[in-house]
Amino acid sequence: MKWRNALVIPYPEVVPSMPVKPMQPEPHHQPPAVEVDTGIHLLIDRKDWHKHEGYLDAIKKERDGVLENVTWNYDEVVPRDELMKRKEHINIGRIMTILSVKHWEAPALRKLKARIVFRRDDIRDEGNLAVLLESKVNRTGMVGINANLAYGSLPGHKTTQSDVVRAYLQSWLGTKVPTWVELSPELVPDEFKHIKRLCVRLWRPLYGHPEAGHHWDMRFRQVMTYFDAKHIDTFQSNFWNPKYNLLLSLYVDDVL
Repeated sequence: MKWRNALVIPYPEVVPSMPVKPMQPEPHHQPPAVEVDTGIHLLIDRKDWHKHEGYLDAIKKERDGVLENVTWNYDEVVPRDELMKRKEHINIGRIMTILSVKHWEAPALRKLKARIVFRRDDIRDEGNLAVLLESKVNRTGMVGINANLAYGSLPGHKTTQSDVVRAYLQSWLGTKVPTWVELSPELVPDEFKHIKRLCVRLWRPLYGHPEAGHHWDMRFRQVMTYFDAKHIDTFQSNFWNPKYNLLLSLYVDDVL
């Protein structure tokens, strides 16, 4: 009995316990309504573009921004029929413009927004559907993001977030074969309007291209290596820079 008594740990005088008071029903308290701008986009059908004032300016702004990265140029313009007759292995895709009204839920903030994208549903080589590089990008998950937020919450630390400007267009399109694209009519300059189904060489992985994420991921890793940041294998797309004690988490085109 002595050895048993030796293992007994006496309780303190005050022992925390769960509440035992019966719950009393109370009236529901509705907090005051708070308006939040969610940035909803209302997609506009192509046939209705002309009904929105300034739609050409919105498209031109997006086109000029894309061309700043030399996503394509007009050094060589070729009709699609002629391009298909070439005796070389190439991929031919199509580019389309998406027009929408941003902040549709807030009339005072509404503005036209254009986006030029690559149609991944129609990529062909010599008349057949093209087979592209099988690539997979492991973006950072919630565990990696939470680790970043926890690190930024330490005394003397902070966490900031930023969008990467035209992220995908910062890398080159490293496809195995040359990639050409057919421009939609509103993207064709006036001096080339006489060319039927005009095609140009695509140099950058435009949004929507199946390999865009892969090439951007490789480009980001290259930049991180340049700044002596190391990839954290346990948290994909997370990088540690020991010189500045800096932790970077990448999710598509957002950096934390």
